[in-house]
Amino acid sequence: MTIKPGRSDDHHADLKIWKKIWEKRGLNVAVWRTFFSGESGYMIAYRLKNGWKDLDVTLTSTRAAADEVGGPGTYDRLMANNKLNIERSVGEMIEYKPELSSK
Repeated sequence: MTIKPGRSDDHHADLKIWKKIWEKRGLNVAVWRTFFSGESGYMIAYRLKNGWKDLDVTLTSTRAAADEVGGPGTYDRLMANNKLNIERSVGEMIEYKPELSSK
């Protein structure tokens, strides 16, 4: 995701809360920040240890997890902040296929 100019510090603080929410939901998440050249941005990767089966498991809802992590209204506040902080975002689903690997 690309962050609007001057909003990187605010979004960085929110991502710390989002990471706690994702962990509360049982998701394995990594976050990277780009800041040396070009636009400020973040990359977020979810690892599905059991592949697509992990998406079939009922997880704690994001709103409920947010309320547990940050108190009532946290989800709505974070979503409003996303609108203020994020210029654009792109999502991709990538699947590792061992039969196509060179290893």
